[in-house]
Amino acid sequence: MRLALATAILALAAAPVVAEPAKPPATIPTVYVIHYKTGPAWLAGKPLRDQPMGPHGAYMRKLFAEGRMLAAGPTVNTEGAAPLVDGGVILLRAASLDEAKAVMAADPAVTAGLFVGEVRTWRVAFSKGEPLAPPT
Repeated sequence: MRLALATAILALAAAPVVAEPAKPPATIPTVYVIHYKTGPAWLAGKPLRDQPMGPHGAYMRKLFAEGRMLAAGPTVNTEGAAPLVDGGVILLRAASLDEAKAVMAADPAVTAGLFVGEVRTWRVAFSKGEPLAPPT
């Protein structure tokens, strides 16, 4: 009996270890990129400070405070004599592409014609998870 027990224990000890399946990585939320370009109401040749952007800035601060906007800022054309803003980019967390498009369409800079925009789905491939983690 002892020999059978010892043999069973040795057999189990020598058996290959079956590891638990790896846990899938935490889901990274979908992020949408809004790419703005200057629109028909943009004052050509004028710097950003001379554009009527107050309502747009308030809208951006609201999106940021709600945790929906991850990052945003102007794009700058540096090829001329002086750097000029020629649009902007927003990284936006939204439930769907339609929601992201609605956020862009409601932007006062878009409704005023200062910007026109395009929304693209961005599938995050690399992230430390810090700025893209779901809001708490």
